[in-house]
Amino acid sequence: MMRFTDALVSIPFLMLALLLIAAAGPQNMGSPLLLVIVVMLLYAPGMARMARAAGIEVVTRDFVALAHTRRVRLVNYPTRSAAEHERDAAGRIRG
Repeated sequence: MMRFTDALVSIPFLMLALLLIAAAGPQNMGSPLLLVIVVMLLYAPGMARMARAAGIEVVTRDFVALAHTRRVRLVNYPTRSAAEHERDAAGRIRG
């Protein structure tokens, strides 16, 4: 998927916009919906690259490695941590 995104980023911005508008045909040239779709398609590859870079940056952090060594599943990690915190807080208040 990123190869396709990289290919879209390599095409000049204005040329890709004109290509998408021409592909829509003459009956849709002035359509506001077409403009929204073209702008979305032009900015989506850059946003995908930024999101991927941010995700890779987070995955390389130490707390992710610690979670992997503890065999913490991504699905239940936030709820389990909140439950442990509640239990610890309740123990400190009572004790």
